[in-house]
Amino acid sequence: MSLADGHKSEVEVYTTSVVIRLEERVIRTQLIILPYAKGNRTLLGMDFLQKAGIVLNLKHRNWFFSDSPHRTYDFVKEAIIQEVQSRPNLEENTCLLRDDEVAELAQTKQKDCLPRSSF
Repeated sequence: MSLADGHKSEVEVYTTSVVIRLEERVIRTQLIILPYAKGNRTLLGMDFLQKAGIVLNLKHRNWFFSDSPHRTYDFVKEAIIQEVQSRPNLEENTCLLRDDEVAELAQTKQKDCLPRSSF
């Protein structure tokens, strides 16, 4: 993992795919979860900005979507954070599948995965 200060280290992390809603747009993105970090807010990096087509205008303290440069959004000091309830036993259940996906999975892997309906 490479941090913002350029420091590189090898750590075990979890990943998940989430949907982020931003100004009536829906962006699916991968998040990395650091299991040892407690109470941190989500940090969206360059990969998210690029995928979402977000352009930062630091001089004017605003941003816009690259396909709509005429509509700008001001930076905010405090973000409204909408918390979602996490699934129980996230560390134990790293593989979640729909019931029909479990049926297609090789028998040897089925024991490692729980159907989403289990939650």
